[in-house]
Amino acid sequence: PFALTATGLTANDKVYDSTRAATLAGTATLSTVFAGDTVSLLGSNVNGALFNDKNVGTAKPVTATGTQYTAALTGADAGNYTVSGVNALNANITQAPLTVSGLTAQNKVYNANTAAVVTGSGTLAGNIYAGDNVTLTGTNPTSGVFSDKNVGNGKGVAVSLLGYSTGGTDGGNYQIISVTTPLTANITQASLSIAGLSANSKVYNANAAATLSGTAVLAGVLGTDSVNLTGTNPTVGTFNDVGGVANTGKNVGTGKAVTATLTGLNLGLSGTDSGNYNLQLVTNPLTANITPLPLVITGTRVYNGTTGMDSALFSINNLYSGDSLSLSGSVTAGSKNVGFYTTSSGSLNIAGLTLTGGSVGNYTLVNGTGTGTITPASLTLAAVTGTKTYDGTTNSSGVPTVAGLVTGDSVTSLSQSFDSKNAGPRIISVNPGYNLTDGNGGNNYIVTLVKANGLINPASLTITTPDVTKTYDGNTTANGKVTVIGGNVYPGDSITGGNFAYNNKNVGIGNKTVIVSGVTVGDGINNGNYVITYVNNLTSTINPAVLNLTAVSDSKLFDGNTSSSKTPIYTGLVPGDSVGNLGQAFDSPQTGNRTLLVNTNYVVNDGNGGNNYIYNVGTAPGLIFTASGPNAGEIEPKYGYRYALWNATSGMNPLMSYNLSEVSDLGDSVFQNIPNDVVNNGSTTGAVPGTFGSSLNNGIQAATTCPGVDEYLIQDGRLRTCERREQYKAGRKIQTFQWPLNPGRIPRRPRAY
Repeated sequence: PFALTATGLTANDKVYDSTRAATLAGTATLSTVFAGDTVSLLGSNVNGALFNDKNVGTAKPVTATGTQYTAALTGADAGNYTVSGVNALNANITQAPLTVSGLTAQNKVYNANTAAVVTGSGTLAGNIYAGDNVTLTGTNPTSGVFSDKNVGNGKGVAVSLLGYSTGGTDGGNYQIISVTTPLTANITQASLSIAGLSANSKVYNANAAATLSGTAVLAGVLGTDSVNLTGTNPTVGTFNDVGGVANTGKNVGTGKAVTATLTGLNLGLSGTDSGNYNLQLVTNPLTANITPLPLVITGTRVYNGTTGMDSALFSINNLYSGDSLSLSGSVTAGSKNVGFYTTSSGSLNIAGLTLTGGSVGNYTLVNGTGTGTITPASLTLAAVTGTKTYDGTTNSSGVPTVAGLVTGDSVTSLSQSFDSKNAGPRIISVNPGYNLTDGNGGNNYIVTLVKANGLINPASLTITTPDVTKTYDGNTTANGKVTVIGGNVYPGDSITGGNFAYNNKNVGIGNKTVIVSGVTVGDGINNGNYVITYVNNLTSTINPAVLNLTAVSDSKLFDGNTSSSKTPIYTGLVPGDSVGNLGQAFDSPQTGNRTLLVNTNYVVNDGNGGNNYIYNVGTAPGLIFTASGPNAGEIEPKYGYRYALWNATSGMNPLMSYNLSEVSDLGDSVFQNIPNDVVNNGSTTGAVPGTFGSSLNNGIQAATTCPGVDEYLIQDGRLRTCERREQYKAGRKIQTFQWPLNPGRIPRRPRAY
């Protein structure tokens, strides 16, 4: 038989598994069957094979093993053939995979690339078959590749293991294919900073606040990344504390670090790569200086005659709360005088001051501002108490005291005076004419003038009167004259008033006392400046008054006695005195022309037995005739008293009526001469008639004008007298007129008595 080979089978590649076992694939077919023969294989495929060895290799021979076909051949020509085996087989044994553990991918900050850092020492991991000798050789990898450049957590990192190889007798049968566990790491945002800003230096102000200038721009954007800055430009920051000591950022220093304040400004990033960045700080640390604060000091003191001002007088106006600072030394003003001195004007020098205290480093006197005020000192000029006797002036002999005067200054021309020249409790004041010498016109002081109590005692004055002489007048009044016989009446004062009175009203020659009182001495307003002692005059005189007692004419029919019905008249009697029992008598009872005598038994009542008078007794002619009826040819002398009653009832046009106390002869008439502008009663002569009793009106007769327009004309036959009158214009008034009628013949019927 012809030997046939089974074909159509292939050996399968495998991964090294430390055995020779191989697997076959395909369906066996007969090869090289002669044309026309019908032969086919019977039974199943070969089910086993072996590599020539277990090791990795390419196209390794594979020998089929295991059960052969159970029926060799079938078909009409099967007998002509035999199956000798299968076709040659080859297959590959590839290296078994191993992994490496012990490697770690490191997190990184975004840097615009995918590079990763790998750390650790690799160890083999995976299925190393029993009995195999396999080791790891080579260099540990140090780098890898992120899946992409962008920020993210748990990002895959590819690592190259080409630096590793497998060693050992079986090392060739294995290959390192990967890390045991895929490496991951994080890419965190890169920090962008702000450039373009600068911190401004400042003068110390007790806080760490800083201000910034410039325009913020991004710094730190990598490569061609697209990132933009959004928000408000930063303008403030904070000076950093020094050495970690709290609250030291505020202190003076040079090149002090400043942290910009970025919060609250809505700062952000935009652009396609903005997610890979965060905004945290300024690119270059900002620095600035805090310089010492020049002090502002003020001080005040009272004038003391020097230019120095002690530091204790000054206060620091711009010392911040919580700071501790003290001044020592002194300040010098440009003048000793009261005034306002400043460093800016050069009139105040503060170079003599020194600073001490816990905050001394933050302050300076250099370029400091100082103001110093010298205020006026208090100067007291006090009047001293004093007492004097009134002298008509306010002068005081006391000298005021001085308190508060600075050494080197002086007060001269000090004097004081009473508030008034007048006697009594007084106030003494310092006179304004003093001279204060202080080199500043006295303006270095506030002068207080203190008053004192004083007393001016009245001056003593002795007053009397020279001898006074008068004629008895029924009273004690004396016409004295003030005469000073002790003391002085000072200029500006005068003597007024003065009451002088006899000790009684009675006559005395050279022995009468005149009492002096009621004298006023002064300036007309203040009259109490003298104590007056009165000395009465003891040698004055009251001379007797002359009392005239005169009989009045009378006539009567013979009656055989000397009695007269008339009463004598008297003149010179002082009011208040009286004459009693006054009468008169004819010198003889015989008819004919007689003399009327005043009776001597009159009594003068003057309180002095009549001795206050010298008496002149006068007579009067009289007539005693024989009664022979109405045809008697003689007429007695006649005196009458007539009374005019003016009853003015309206304005300037009064009505006139007259009455006589003693009715005159029938036909007698009285005319009153009245100015035309006062009385207008229809009379063209300006005279109105008056009617006596029931006598008939003889009609208006031509009036004889008296010397004055206010006098009366009385026309009574041939007898006329003119008497003064009062002019009446309104109202009611009674005026008595006395008309003594001269004796004479009346061509009318005489009236018998």
